[in-house]
Amino acid sequence: MNTLKSLTALISLCFAATSFAEISVSAWQIHEGNEGIVDHANPVNGDRSAYAKAQIPAQNDPGWSEAPKNSAGDVFINRRSSLKCRQQLDFTYFQTTVNVPANTTIHTFNVSYDKADDGARIYIFNSANPNGTFDERADLLFGKNTVGSVDLKSKIVTGDNRIVIAQFDDCAVGNNLSGIRIKVDGQEIPVEPVVPATLFEHVNYIGKSQALVEGMNKGPLAVGNDVASSVKVSQCWVVTLYEHARGTGRELVLRADDPDLRDDNFNDIVSNVLVERDPNCGG
Repeated sequence: MNTLKSLTALISLCFAATSFAEISVSAWQIHEGNEGIVDHANPVNGDRSAYAKAQIPAQNDPGWSEAPKNSAGDVFINRRSSLKCRQQLDFTYFQTTVNVPANTTIHTFNVSYDKADDGARIYIFNSANPNGTFDERADLLFGKNTVGSVDLKSKIVTGDNRIVIAQFDDCAVGNNLSGIRIKVDGQEIPVEPVVPATLFEHVNYIGKSQALVEGMNKGPLAVGNDVASSVKVSQCWVVTLYEHARGTGRELVLRADDPDLRDDNFNDIVSNVLVERDPNCGG
């Protein structure tokens, strides 16, 4: 009987772990904001009245770029500030997408920071809240970092959940945020690495695929030479497709997804792919 109980518990644990492992968190992105420095009288540092001035950029706004990281791989900004104390605001935005697969049960969902000032609010966009929602109990108030103790599970849905952090500085001399962490049922979900681009065998991102790395991706390509028909390109990356080996022959430059290379007269001829960071992105 004890053996049966142990086996049942082990099976349950395996299923739970499998579901947990399937939850994904995309790489964090940063946006410097479209509103610039905003005049606003804050009664205290980090006051919630500041969020009325926030203008959250659209998910596909060209100003988004890969968030800076420290040596540990955590999101990290540490900047000098020259704002007029509690008279001006400087917003910075961070976004990620948390995907929760069907039939996955979540008991708790928490977002926290290792360090942040002066204020930060967590917004959640999904199928139930297309215009975004938040819980002000999870707002970061200057000097009171209890954000991680607030459970946001009730606002999370199956499928994609866009998480946006609106962080603001309202006083010199520093502007900081580091170590954004998402925990499900008490366990931190690791952030997926950035995949600059992906090559697909068929149109509309179907068939065999190959994740591309920065630099020249030489043949023979894993997806197959002269068979690629569609390409996904992450924000702030530039992909150059070459007809022949060693980066020769005709070329096609892409800065966004292309679901059908037939439209560019470049179907089934790709042999080399150069992947580079876009120097003009995110500014």
